[in-house]
Amino acid sequence: MAAVYVFALPTTGAASFAGALGTGQAAQLVADADAARARVRDTLKRARRGAADSAAAVNALEEYLPYAAAVRDGVACGRLGAGDIVTAWRPAIVPASAVGPIKVRVTLADEPAVASIAYALALAARAEDTLAGGAAGRFQAASGLLLQAQAVLAGVAAAGGSTPDVQPANVAPLIAMLAGSVHLVVIYRALAEPGTTPPGLLARGAIYAAERFGAAATQLPRALAGDAVVRWLEDARALASAYAARFLAVAAEAKGDVGRAIALCAAARADARSSSVPRRDTSALRERRRALQRELDELERTYRAHNDRIAFQPVPDARDAAANWPSGRELVPARAPWTPTPAVTFGDAAAPAAAGRDYSGRGQYY
Repeated sequence: MAAVYVFALPTTGAASFAGALGTGQAAQLVADADAARARVRDTLKRARRGAADSAAAVNALEEYLPYAAAVRDGVACGRLGAGDIVTAWRPAIVPASAVGPIKVRVTLADEPAVASIAYALALAARAEDTLAGGAAGRFQAASGLLLQAQAVLAGVAAAGGSTPDVQPANVAPLIAMLAGSVHLVVIYRALAEPGTTPPGLLARGAIYAAERFGAAATQLPRALAGDAVVRWLEDARALASAYAARFLAVAAEAKGDVGRAIALCAAARADARSSSVPRRDTSALRERRRALQRELDELERTYRAHNDRIAFQPVPDARDAAANWPSGRELVPARAPWTPTPAVTFGDAAAPAAAGRDYSGRGQYY
């Protein structure tokens, strides 16, 4: 369906919280955290090889993140000891060539944020898989996944950190990309399930998507992200611009401005054809562009026939018609930044250490 760029999910090395913290207070919590992290490690490795799907990665990370936050907080306040815990993650946003080693060392303070990056990328991949599945309700489900991914990244950016992937300047372009992707899903739904949304409003949503994709491409230079990501963003921007002109053409024709509608069809076709993707590429994004070109050809033939027989209106230059656009409009607001809720909270009083108590994430320390 081509709504979002699907990053390769990062992998992580083996790590043991219990080995660094020992088996003192909340031994079960630490053991559960280690077990959840091991499942994340296994699932991400299998996902990278194509042996596990995005849903499995989302589920594993959703299970692990509360434990990672709890262990981080417990060590920070001294309640789980003061072990020197360092994990290793393959960079997800900043390529390894830009930071040196294939995997970077991640402090415990950054562990939940780095795992949250993987979670956000898994959510985005799940959204793309959901759209491709063709099931009823896929557009609403994909929008929810993308909005959650955007909220996760906003939470990471707000907290910051020393690891390159979690630094706000490197996270911001992905937040912009996801904002554009959410609005592409709105457009796809409007085309697949025609409703009562005015084409002028859809055009402004498409313009907003193009603006967000353009901002992401500008903020994420090729030297940092690699050509593939920036190329996809540029092509997504062109596609969103083409959709904007297409909806403006429909709105103009509905108002009787057939000449302007014809010019806007030409402008949309120019955007749909402009591509930095190789000609042999068969990606879903390219297929979207081809489908839009066919639709635009049909629309323009219809409008020209009407103009030649009835309207007799002058057709302005396509560049002039495209230059007089409305501003973009956010149709789907972003959610509040999200951070994982720790599986266990640590208060000021002494933490209980009764043997046999269930510390699997349901209890709390006071």
